Amino acid sequence: MDSIDPPSSIIKSAFEEIFSFSEKAFGEKFGFLSVEFQGRTKIAENKITGVWFNQSFTSEKDRFHVVFFNTQTLNDKGEIENCHNCQPDISEATYQFTPSGWKLVSKKLNFDTFGSWGYAPDIKVAETMQLSPRITVFMVPFSYSIQGDTDSGVGLFEFKNNDWRYIGYIHLEYSTEGSCNCYAYSGTLSKIAGSNPEYPDLLVTVKGTVMDFDADKIVPAKNITYRFDGTKYKSKDDVGIYNLPTL
Repeated sequence: MDSIDPPSSIIKSAFEEIFSFSEKAFGEKFGFLSVEFQGRTKIAENKITGVWFNQSFTSEKDRFHVVFFNTQTLNDKGEIENCHNCQPDISEATYQFTPSGWKLVSKKLNFDTFGSWGYAPDIKVAETMQLSPRITVFMVPFSYSIQGDTDSGVGLFEFKNNDWRYIGYIHLEYSTEGSCNCYAYSGTLSKIAGSNPEYPDLLVTVKGTVMDFDADKIVPAKNITYRFDGTKYKSKDDVGIYNLPTL
Protein backbone atom coordinates (compact mmCIF):
# COMPACT_ATOMS: atom_id res chain seq x y z
CA MET A 1 0.00 0.00 0.00
CA ASP A 2 1.24 3.50 -0.84
CA SER A 3 2.00 6.07 1.85
CA ILE A 4 -1.07 7.88 3.19
CA ASP A 5 0.75 11.19 2.60
CA PRO A 6 -0.04 12.50 -0.90
CA PRO A 7 2.91 12.41 -3.33
CA SER A 8 4.72 15.64 -4.19
CA SER A 9 3.57 15.17 -7.80
CA ILE A 10 -0.11 15.59 -6.86
CA ILE A 11 -0.11 19.34 -7.54
CA LYS A 12 1.30 18.82 -11.04
CA SER A 13 -1.26 16.08 -11.60
CA ALA A 14 -4.09 18.31 -10.34
CA PHE A 15 -3.06 21.15 -12.67
CA GLU A 16 -3.07 18.89 -15.72
CA GLU A 17 -6.37 17.26 -14.75
CA ILE A 18 -8.15 20.62 -14.40
CA PHE A 19 -6.62 22.60 -17.27
CA SER A 20 -5.92 19.66 -19.65
CA PHE A 21 -2.38 20.89 -20.44
CA SER A 22 0.93 20.97 -18.59
CA GLU A 23 2.40 24.21 -17.26
CA LYS A 24 5.21 23.85 -19.81
CA ALA A 25 2.73 23.55 -22.69
CA PHE A 26 0.92 26.71 -21.58
CA GLY A 27 4.23 28.52 -21.23
CA GLU A 28 5.27 27.60 -24.74
CA LYS A 29 1.91 28.80 -26.08
CA PHE A 30 1.35 32.01 -24.13
CA GLY A 31 4.84 32.80 -22.82
CA PHE A 32 6.40 32.29 -19.41
CA LEU A 33 5.57 34.87 -16.75
CA SER A 34 7.97 37.33 -15.14
CA VAL A 35 9.27 37.04 -11.58
CA GLU A 36 6.42 39.18 -10.19
CA PHE A 37 4.03 36.37 -11.17
CA GLN A 38 6.21 33.60 -9.77
CA GLY A 39 4.23 30.42 -9.17
CA ARG A 40 1.54 31.42 -11.67
CA THR A 41 0.90 30.08 -15.17
CA LYS A 42 -0.60 31.97 -18.10
CA ILE A 43 -3.43 29.81 -19.47
CA ALA A 44 -4.97 32.37 -21.86
CA GLU A 45 -4.06 35.79 -23.23
CA ASN A 46 -5.80 37.44 -20.26
CA LYS A 47 -5.78 34.68 -17.61
CA ILE A 48 -3.17 33.47 -15.11
CA THR A 49 -3.61 30.71 -12.54
CA GLY A 50 -1.81 29.06 -9.65
CA VAL A 51 -2.33 26.97 -6.55
CA TRP A 52 -4.53 28.74 -4.00
CA PHE A 53 -4.01 26.16 -1.24
CA ASN A 54 -4.06 22.41 -0.81
CA GLN A 55 -4.67 20.19 2.20
CA SER A 56 -5.64 16.73 3.38
CA PHE A 57 -8.89 16.11 5.26
CA THR A 58 -11.21 13.32 6.38
CA SER A 59 -14.86 12.98 5.32
CA GLU A 60 -17.10 10.03 6.20
CA LYS A 61 -13.98 8.25 7.56
CA ASP A 62 -12.24 8.45 4.15
CA ARG A 63 -9.00 10.33 3.54
CA PHE A 64 -8.89 13.01 0.82
CA HIS A 65 -6.49 15.63 -0.51
CA VAL A 66 -7.74 18.68 -2.40
CA VAL A 67 -5.80 21.15 -4.52
CA PHE A 68 -7.54 24.49 -5.13
CA PHE A 69 -6.46 26.86 -7.91
CA ASN A 70 -7.41 30.52 -8.32
CA THR A 71 -7.43 32.10 -11.77
CA GLN A 72 -7.05 35.86 -12.19
CA THR A 73 -7.92 38.15 -15.09
CA LEU A 74 -5.36 40.47 -16.68
CA ASN A 75 -6.20 43.89 -18.08
CA ASP A 76 -4.93 45.37 -21.35
CA LYS A 77 -1.66 46.37 -19.65
CA GLY A 78 -0.97 42.82 -18.49
CA GLU A 79 -1.74 43.72 -14.87
CA ILE A 80 -4.15 41.86 -12.58
CA GLU A 81 -7.62 43.35 -12.94
CA ASN A 82 -8.17 45.29 -9.73
CA CYS A 83 -11.66 46.31 -8.60
CA HIS A 84 -13.83 45.70 -5.56
CA ASN A 85 -15.91 43.05 -7.34
CA CYS A 86 -13.02 41.45 -9.25
CA GLN A 87 -13.01 37.89 -7.89
CA PRO A 88 -10.71 35.08 -9.06
CA ASP A 89 -12.23 31.90 -10.46
CA ILE A 90 -11.82 28.89 -8.16
CA SER A 91 -11.10 25.37 -9.47
CA GLU A 92 -10.35 22.09 -7.68
CA ALA A 93 -8.99 18.58 -8.06
CA THR A 94 -9.63 16.12 -5.23
CA TYR A 95 -7.98 12.76 -4.58
CA GLN A 96 -9.11 9.94 -2.29
CA PHE A 97 -6.72 7.55 -0.57
CA THR A 98 -7.52 3.95 -1.57
CA PRO A 99 -5.77 0.59 -1.04
CA SER A 100 -4.07 1.14 -4.41
CA GLY A 101 -3.01 4.72 -3.69
CA TRP A 102 -4.40 8.18 -4.39
CA LYS A 103 -7.28 8.24 -6.89
CA LEU A 104 -8.82 11.31 -8.55
CA VAL A 105 -12.49 11.53 -7.51
CA SER A 106 -13.39 15.11 -8.43
CA LYS A 107 -12.26 17.93 -10.69
CA LYS A 108 -14.12 21.16 -11.41
CA LEU A 109 -12.93 24.09 -13.51
CA ASN A 110 -14.12 27.52 -12.35
CA PHE A 111 -16.89 26.19 -10.09
CA ASP A 112 -17.25 29.59 -8.39
CA THR A 113 -15.48 32.87 -7.58
CA PHE A 114 -14.11 34.16 -4.29
CA GLY A 115 -12.09 37.16 -3.13
CA SER A 116 -11.89 40.86 -3.94
CA TRP A 117 -9.66 43.40 -5.69
CA GLY A 118 -8.50 40.66 -8.07
CA TYR A 119 -7.12 38.32 -5.39
CA ALA A 120 -8.27 35.34 -3.35
CA PRO A 121 -7.34 35.60 0.35
CA ASP A 122 -4.00 34.18 1.45
CA ILE A 123 -4.48 30.87 3.25
CA LYS A 124 -2.33 27.87 4.14
CA VAL A 125 -4.86 25.56 5.83
CA ALA A 126 -8.63 26.00 6.17
CA GLU A 127 -10.49 25.12 9.34
CA THR A 128 -13.09 22.44 8.70
CA MET A 129 -16.57 21.91 10.12
CA GLN A 130 -18.76 18.81 9.89
CA LEU A 131 -22.18 20.22 9.00
CA SER A 132 -23.72 16.73 9.06
CA PRO A 133 -22.38 13.19 8.60
CA ARG A 134 -22.07 13.51 4.80
CA ILE A 135 -21.06 17.17 4.57
CA THR A 136 -17.63 18.62 5.35
CA VAL A 137 -17.18 22.37 5.03
CA PHE A 138 -13.96 24.32 4.59
CA MET A 139 -14.18 27.71 6.32
CA VAL A 140 -11.93 30.15 4.44
CA PRO A 141 -11.17 33.40 6.30
CA PHE A 142 -11.73 36.55 4.28
CA SER A 143 -11.53 40.25 5.11
CA TYR A 144 -11.96 43.32 2.94
CA SER A 145 -12.28 47.06 3.38
CA ILE A 146 -14.22 49.73 1.55
CA GLN A 147 -14.43 53.42 2.42
CA GLY A 148 -12.66 52.77 5.74
CA ASP A 149 -15.01 50.04 6.96
CA THR A 150 -13.72 46.47 7.31
CA ASP A 151 -15.78 43.31 7.11
CA SER A 152 -14.37 39.91 8.11
CA GLY A 153 -15.83 36.42 8.02
CA VAL A 154 -15.52 33.01 6.42
CA GLY A 155 -16.49 31.62 3.04
CA LEU A 156 -18.03 28.14 3.18
CA PHE A 157 -16.84 25.55 0.67
CA GLU A 158 -18.87 22.34 0.86
CA PHE A 159 -17.58 18.83 0.09
CA LYS A 160 -20.39 16.31 -0.35
CA ASN A 161 -20.57 13.11 -2.43
CA ASN A 162 -17.12 13.82 -3.90
CA ASP A 163 -18.28 17.23 -5.13
CA TRP A 164 -17.43 20.82 -4.17
CA ARG A 165 -19.55 23.95 -4.17
CA TYR A 166 -19.48 27.36 -2.52
CA ILE A 167 -22.43 27.75 -0.13
CA GLY A 168 -22.12 31.27 1.23
CA TYR A 169 -20.27 33.83 3.29
CA ILE A 170 -20.72 34.23 7.05
CA HIS A 171 -20.06 37.70 8.49
CA LEU A 172 -18.20 37.49 11.82
CA GLU A 173 -16.76 40.97 12.41
CA TYR A 174 -17.35 44.54 11.29
CA SER A 175 -15.33 47.64 12.10
CA THR A 176 -15.58 51.34 11.23
CA GLU A 177 -12.13 52.12 12.65
CA GLY A 178 -10.93 53.50 9.30
CA SER A 179 -13.90 55.84 8.87
CA CYS A 180 -16.03 57.20 11.73
CA ASN A 181 -14.73 54.72 14.36
CA CYS A 182 -18.24 54.83 15.80
CA TYR A 183 -19.29 51.18 15.97
CA ALA A 184 -17.92 47.65 15.68
CA TYR A 185 -18.89 44.09 16.49
CA SER A 186 -17.36 40.62 16.57
CA GLY A 187 -18.95 37.20 16.74
CA THR A 188 -18.38 33.47 17.08
CA LEU A 189 -19.87 30.80 14.81
CA SER A 190 -21.75 27.69 15.96
CA LYS A 191 -24.30 25.18 14.64
CA ILE A 192 -27.87 25.11 15.97
CA ALA A 193 -30.85 22.88 15.21
CA GLY A 194 -33.02 23.95 12.31
CA SER A 195 -35.64 22.56 9.95
CA ASN A 196 -33.01 20.95 7.70
CA PRO A 197 -31.03 18.20 9.52
CA GLU A 198 -28.44 18.00 6.72
CA TYR A 199 -27.88 21.77 6.73
CA PRO A 200 -28.31 23.01 10.31
CA ASP A 201 -28.78 26.70 10.99
CA LEU A 202 -25.60 28.65 11.74
CA LEU A 203 -25.57 31.13 14.61
CA VAL A 204 -23.17 34.06 14.95
CA THR A 205 -23.17 35.11 18.62
CA VAL A 206 -22.35 38.81 18.50
CA LYS A 207 -20.87 41.39 20.88
CA GLY A 208 -20.61 45.10 20.10
CA THR A 209 -22.66 47.74 18.32
CA VAL A 210 -23.99 48.34 14.81
CA MET A 211 -25.67 51.10 12.86
CA ASP A 212 -29.43 50.76 12.42
CA PHE A 213 -29.70 52.41 9.01
CA ASP A 214 -33.49 52.47 9.12
CA ALA A 215 -33.57 54.34 12.46
CA ASP A 216 -30.31 56.20 11.73
CA LYS A 217 -28.75 55.42 15.10
CA ILE A 218 -26.20 53.09 16.71
CA VAL A 219 -27.73 50.15 18.58
CA PRO A 220 -26.45 47.03 20.38
CA ALA A 221 -25.55 44.27 17.96
CA LYS A 222 -27.86 41.26 17.79
CA ASN A 223 -27.04 37.64 17.06
CA ILE A 224 -27.24 36.63 13.40
CA THR A 225 -28.83 33.37 12.24
CA TYR A 226 -28.01 31.96 8.80
CA ARG A 227 -30.27 29.41 7.10
CA PHE A 228 -29.60 27.32 4.03
CA ASP A 229 -31.95 28.22 1.15
CA GLY A 230 -31.07 25.23 -1.02
CA THR A 231 -28.11 26.98 -2.61
CA LYS A 232 -26.40 29.17 -0.01
CA TYR A 233 -26.51 30.17 3.63
CA LYS A 234 -28.22 33.56 3.97
CA SER A 235 -29.62 35.68 6.78
CA LYS A 236 -32.51 38.11 6.94
CA ASP A 237 -30.74 39.67 9.93
CA ASP A 238 -28.21 41.25 7.55
CA VAL A 239 -30.83 43.53 6.02
CA GLY A 240 -31.44 47.00 7.48
CA ILE A 241 -29.26 46.95 10.58
CA TYR A 242 -26.16 45.20 9.29
CA ASN A 243 -26.25 46.48 5.70
CA LEU A 244 -23.72 43.83 4.67
CA PRO A 245 -22.85 42.77 1.11
CA THR A 246 -23.35 39.25 -0.19
CA LEU A 247 -20.35 37.27 -1.44
